[in-house]
Amino acid sequence: MHDHHKITVRIYGGKVYSLPTSPFLPVSLMPQSHRPLSTVRLVVSTDGEQYRVVDVSGFPDGSSIRKCIFSKLAIPEQNQHHFSIYPSEVGSLALGGALSDRRLFAYCRENGDPSGSLKFFVSTSPDRALVLPDIITSTQAFPALKVNQYLVSN
Repeated sequence: MHDHHKITVRIYGGKVYSLPTSPFLPVSLMPQSHRPLSTVRLVVSTDGEQYRVVDVSGFPDGSSIRKCIFSKLAIPEQNQHHFSIYPSEVGSLALGGALSDRRLFAYCRENGDPSGSLKFFVSTSPDRALVLPDIITSTQAFPALKVNQYLVSN
């Protein structure tokens, strides 16, 4: 096997191993930052009052988690770039800055659990609750969301 088909793994104690690459690399040999999530459920809100549970168990990265959250909240794909995900608590809006995909995944990996202890606020701004119309939460097709139309100032 050629060296370009191998990965180098450094084990504590200084030993270095060269392992063949494989789409079936055991999870135990993956760097922790690349391991899929175990059982993790999140609680997300766009207004700090109504919440949805999002199961992100087994997700491999922050981008997948973000897409799942937006899908669960029925935010149209063409408008998702207007939205950010913030750490939060029940009854609160954002309790910190917007999370990048990398930080979102790390946050879920390090703090997530099966009981939904992690809460997130999803909005176009950290201090604005979004009131989504009923049609947004249905499974029917709907027109593009006019983001500013649904903002509520605190």
